[in-house]
Amino acid sequence: IEQSNYDEAWGRLETAVNICYRRENGTGIAKTHYFQGCILFDQGHYKEAEKQLQQSIAFAIQLEDRRIEANATEQLARVYFEMDDSTERAEQLVLQAMKMHQTHSNRFGQTKMYRLLSNIEIRNGNLDEAEKQAITAREMSEQIQDPVEKGLANYLLVAIYSMQESYEKAEVLAQESLEIFRRRGNRRYEAMVLNEISLNHLALGYPEKSLQITQQTLQIFRQIEERLGYAYAMRHLGDIFKQLGHPQQSLEAWQEAKQIAEYLNHSHLLGQLENRLEA
Repeated sequence: IEQSNYDEAWGRLETAVNICYRRENGTGIAKTHYFQGCILFDQGHYKEAEKQLQQSIAFAIQLEDRRIEANATEQLARVYFEMDDSTERAEQLVLQAMKMHQTHSNRFGQTKMYRLLSNIEIRNGNLDEAEKQAITAREMSEQIQDPVEKGLANYLLVAIYSMQESYEKAEVLAQESLEIFRRRGNRRYEAMVLNEISLNHLALGYPEKSLQITQQTLQIFRQIEERLGYAYAMRHLGDIFKQLGHPQQSLEAWQEAKQIAEYLNHSHLLGQLENRLEA
């Protein structure tokens, strides 16, 4: 899953869940539904991911396995963060998962929840609070010596610093994260960071350089079939073409991104694209 080999991962999980059902292995069933939910989430199938994660939570509650329940709850929070117009349901589940992680002294789980809280604050426009949550996540990732979590916390700070127009700080953290994800072979996160770097270059007035990076980003998202990341990159591609003075290409990029956003029922991205197209 981390390396975005979703077909291989899904095939193994289908084998696993069939074995677990035959053996009435409730823990195995809960775990496989959780991982299936993670794959479906990464691929933008939010409704299907919601069903798998709800099944995982139901089995975990029945088994009184709070660790699996917490993991599935936090992933369901991510689903609602992408699906819903507001962040209310996502935030409610994040706080539930955080409490469960704290009860079991699960610092890895807590780190992920601070990241998601930072994302929620970014969505709600509270950048100072978002920065605090992301810094907490990064500090905890260093304490537990988890480079991927550190890279993801840095990724959030890149987005925050870019919105605050602190581009030099954003660039340093982006390059650090990019190195981590390339070393780990995580192409999805690599593409996400590349997209942020491209956004920075466009904001600084380098559309040609931004275009070159975005073409790399789109290629990776296509290869791993990551629809939401691809749609965001296409939105950005439209912005690049607009700055380069190519209105028709800009329009086509935004329309393609809009089709994907409609397919995913992603209201936040859809709203951004409709504003661009109306303008």
